[in-house]
Amino acid sequence: KWVGSRDVKLHEYKRLAAAQSERQLDIIQSEWKDRFGDIPEQTQTLVMLARLRIMATDLGIPLVRSDDEAM
Repeated sequence: KWVGSRDVKLHEYKRLAAAQSERQLDIIQSEWKDRFGDIPEQTQTLVMLARLRIMATDLGIPLVRSDDEAM
């Protein structure tokens, strides 16, 4: 698989969840590309959701939800 071991994958997802700025996300993505190669679409979606979370927090929006039709 893309990242390899489950432990590495969990560590990297925790880094993504802990990111507090778009700059941190950019650094994580750059490191991932260097270490693991092209980032899969599903992982790019997780990064996009992390960006959305950061933007919402910066705007004072406490919660972002999604369902099958919209976010």
